[in-house]
Amino acid sequence: MGDAPANPVNERPFTTTHSINDRSHETKHLSKAEIAIVKARILRGDRYVDIASDYRLNQGRLADLKFGRIHADVEPANLDDRRS
Repeated sequence: MGDAPANPVNERPFTTTHSINDRSHETKHLSKAEIAIVKARILRGDRYVDIASDYRLNQGRLADLKFGRIHADVEPANLDDRRS
């Protein structure tokens, strides 16, 4: 048996277009209005799994929104006017 061929994926240097600590790129498919609704649903006590499913987010991004690690400038929406 010979040596296994080199894996070119492992030979590429690590590069990224964003900071390792900046996770906001993972919510870029959402508008600011949608982020405001997500924040309001978190505050209302909706289950993370339901919100994540509705908005194609992982639960870690929901925690980041909740604790202001991403999109801290977006205030939660007022859900009183919305129908469930």
